Amino acid sequence: MAGKIRQIKKRFEFASFLGQVTVLIILSSVLFFILWPVVSVLIKSIIIDGKVDFSCYADLFTRNRGLLVNSIFVACLSTMLSVFFGTCIYLRYS
Repeated sequence: MAGKIRQIKKRFEFASFLGQVTVLIILSSVLFFILWPVVSVLIKSIIIDGKVDFSCYADLFTRNRGLLVNSIFVACLSTMLSVFFGTCIYLRYS
């Protein structure tokens, strides 16, 4: 009986370790493939010739406002379509 309990404890410890490794891999992937590129591009767009410069953003919000409006429109439209089709699929198969 004691041997069986030890065996179960070892399996639980391994499963716990495997779960922790899996979470670590997922978080590392998110940091590496999502956050790092976004932060890198943000820094490169703010620091120009070694100085902090927001002229690109000022230009975007003043002269190129149509680009921003179009991007927000496309993001909203794709979100609404995704929610619609996801709801349809969920209702169909539930």
